[in-house]
Amino acid sequence: MDQTKIKHRDDVLRAYFQGRDRDRNNEYYLKQKFVANSATFMPDYPYLIDDEWEVETSRTEKGKGDLLFTDGAGRFAVVEVKWIDLEGPNGSRTGSTRRDSNRKKKKQVKDQLSNTLYL
Repeated sequence: MDQTKIKHRDDVLRAYFQGRDRDRNNEYYLKQKFVANSATFMPDYPYLIDDEWEVETSRTEKGKGDLLFTDGAGRFAVVEVKWIDLEGPNGSRTGSTRRDSNRKKKKQVKDQLSNTLYL
């Protein structure tokens, strides 16, 4: 992808995240905040080039990530975002239910990371 396409893709995706507020789930909110502050979190990867990225289209077992950034010179950073609900709605999730759910989400991120690292 040439520099012009990278910059255009970055502009389009950032506008999408900035202007979209109809998704009221916590994971989307984290993605939106991450994109808005990505220059602080990842200054070496200034360009956002994909959202809901897959290593191979329609083959999520091959690896995927929520956000894909690049430095524009051939290096990439894959970001996986997971909202881990520590309290649940109105503090209703407690004990083993919450721990099991959080453990599953953490494992899912680790598995996705493992798959993506071996590209």
